[in-house]
Amino acid sequence: MAAALPGDARCCLTGRQHHEIDLDTGAVKTGPKLPDLTPGQSSASLDVPTRPAGYQGVTYLHNGSQVLVDERAGTITYEVPMASIRKSVSKVTLLFRGTVRVNGSFEGIAYVLKAGCASAPYPVAGWSKGSTITLKGSAPHRDPHSCAVMARGGGAHSKFTFVEYGDF
Repeated sequence: MAAALPGDARCCLTGRQHHEIDLDTGAVKTGPKLPDLTPGQSSASLDVPTRPAGYQGVTYLHNGSQVLVDERAGTITYEVPMASIRKSVSKVTLLFRGTVRVNGSFEGIAYVLKAGCASAPYPVAGWSKGSTITLKGSAPHRDPHSCAVMARGGGAHSKFTFVEYGDF
């Protein structure tokens, strides 16, 4: 995989580095490419660029939608949802938030979305292999007539596969 950003922004997917990100500011708190920081000091206080302005992630495809994977921030958001889910999903709707580890494994919270209902969170774990990310978890199932969660496990939301845009 060719890096989309200077400084190997895909560090966490390739298993070469680990970064801790301040999700409010986008600043890298810790990571092997940073100079030594004093406790509590973030890279935002240094003259070290963390990523180019406007960077939102690498585009992947998921079930007919385009999503942005920001491995440093540990998020996956919708960029262009497919037409059939646009009532419950818009651009920048959060699909996953968590941690991407040095070995390329993912761990965090995914969300089941339904129009008119709050997101239903559930734990997922997975991995990155080449240009594919796979996440698995015990997804909640909603009552078809309400927002109530009826059960957990199995179903369409229990396994996510993301393929890097252009690599399919």
